[in-house]
Amino acid sequence: MLRGVEAVDNAAVTFERAWTDRRELTGPFDVIGDVHGCRAELEALLGRLLVPPHP
Repeated sequence: MLRGVEAVDNAAVTFERAWTDRRELTGPFDVIGDVHGCRAELEALLGRLLVPPHP
């Protein structure tokens, strides 16, 4: 809350990117969705995309 003319005069508005704003990443990207109950198929697909498995 700004109280008084001096506080208003000294106020500044700044822009801060959201953590999800990743515009600097240009791809190419592989988009995978809706893999419920298909772990084996997902692991095979990720293997073909050369993604290392997580422990």
